[in-house]
Amino acid sequence: TEGVLFDNFYANGTHTNEGIGSLLAGYPLLPQGDILARPELIDGIQTLPSILKKNNYTTQFIYGGRLSFDNMFSFLSASGIDNFIGRHDFAKGLDETYWGVADEHVYNKAIKNILELPEPFMSTILTLSNHHPWDVPLNNINVLPDDVEYSNRRNTFRYTDWSLNNFLEKLQKTVQYNNTIIIITADHGQILYNDFDIEPRNYRIPLLLLNSGLKPHINHTIGSQIDFIPTVIDLLGASVEISS
Repeated sequence: TEGVLFDNFYANGTHTNEGIGSLLAGYPLLPQGDILARPELIDGIQTLPSILKKNNYTTQFIYGGRLSFDNMFSFLSASGIDNFIGRHDFAKGLDETYWGVADEHVYNKAIKNILELPEPFMSTILTLSNHHPWDVPLNNINVLPDDVEYSNRRNTFRYTDWSLNNFLEKLQKTVQYNNTIIIITADHGQILYNDFDIEPRNYRIPLLLLNSGLKPHINHTIGSQIDFIPTVIDLLGASVEISS
């Protein structure tokens, strides 16, 4: 009701590194492997952060886990990211999942740092709670009983939704909110269907644009993560030659 929701949007792979390469660099998953695992392709690569950096944007990446995971740091450093926040930047004793700091603490850190960033800026927040083994904090959600099918997974979705909503409510109270395009999407989907060798439903992910200046609606256009960069560039009204 407040943004543009693309309900036919698909990931290009099944792992975080594949999603990051597709979203931020516009690369599909290659037969030889994802771009993060191929250093020869990273040097000098054109990415969304590098494009915006050339247009005087401050660039930031926030993640509650290890920045070295799947060669992310090397790729992102070469991609034009200037400021990094990873697991070692969070206080000890915070709620954690198997993968790192829980979403609510990552968002709280993001709010604090966004307030300190010079404008214009691009801040990429990679959360990790909505992932197997589904071990999230339960204090702020209505917990499903153990006898409900997939209760752990569904509780994780409830926690993810609560954390994201809490973040957006806090962000709305900042002076940056009305001048910031907020894009919510995912790195990959979940393998749930096996009717076909390649099942599109396993790759379907959300794409929601807030504060885009577009009339709120649901868009049924088919798209994937490699469409992300030109979409953002168009929203910003920029004229950029995208390499292919």
